[in-house]
Amino acid sequence: MGSAIRRCIRVEVSNKKMPKKTTFDSNMADSFRIDAAIVGVHKCATTSLWKALSQHPKITTHHTGQLIPPYVSSLENRDYQNVDCFKNFLDTDADAKFNLIRDTTLYDDFESLERLYNLNPEIKLIVCVRSPADRSFSAFVHAKNRGFEQEYKSIEAAIGDYNARKLELRTPPLLNYFDQSFYYKKIKAISQVVKKENIHVVSTEKLEQDFNESCNKVFDFLDLPTMLVEEIEANKRSELRSKFLNRILSTDSVFKVVARNLLSPRLRTKVLHRIHSLNLSKSDKDQLNDETRDNLDELFLSDWASFCQFANNELSSDIHVS
Repeated sequence: MGSAIRRCIRVEVSNKKMPKKTTFDSNMADSFRIDAAIVGVHKCATTSLWKALSQHPKITTHHTGQLIPPYVSSLENRDYQNVDCFKNFLDTDADAKFNLIRDTTLYDDFESLERLYNLNPEIKLIVCVRSPADRSFSAFVHAKNRGFEQEYKSIEAAIGDYNARKLELRTPPLLNYFDQSFYYKKIKAISQVVKKENIHVVSTEKLEQDFNESCNKVFDFLDLPTMLVEEIEANKRSELRSKFLNRILSTDSVFKVVARNLLSPRLRTKVLHRIHSLNLSKSDKDQLNDETRDNLDELFLSDWASFCQFANNELSSDIHVS
């Protein structure tokens, strides 16, 4: 029965008429128009900020927490068969609203960031940061609880290998707990792609102190009217209820092939994200101990000092300096 279903699916997919490929030209730029992007950093309240900014009546955005950017594959392969790709993700309309996306992969993927910038030279970037020690630990716990981390059972083991220069950059980038927390190195590189005056940095500590004030500083940066926003609680630590279900959602399973052929892109994405959310349970069992925190603080000390000076002197910034 299962094999028969798979054969039917393969036949349906193979007989599906593919849209005609086109050549990209400047007239298509509006199909890729992005005014601002939250580009990182992973585990620094980017989802909370995105949801808060999305409350603004002049802002339109995608319907899921992370835009899986069509421009990456389309532009990389020079295959523009889906030139209206953003219509599946972004609620663009005739009123020319302000288009905002959240895509934390751009924090590491400079090639895609440069493509995006070339299409949107006036784009403004928002980067959320956090205490480097807390961010690194939170990223490790997230990866371990979601089943991404298979090599290290503790962050202490990862620190040991990093200090011994045994830890190479890994894929996906979310496994690079320490590399992503060297904010000066990363954001300095981003400023070589996008103009410094078009980069705004906000810290989660400032968001926790006064959520509305920090959001309104972002609105000012975006040249939008300020407003009172509903405070959005940050995502809590969670772990998988079922690793089997997670594999079904993460791989190109029969379930996802059926969904791809029966549901519209918008509905399919909503359904898959909802199932993924239901497969998570909150967990507070992992805590960062004082000794490990001290080791991480020492690791990031020099970069953090350089970053604070760079952000406060050369970028638009709203960061908490301890």
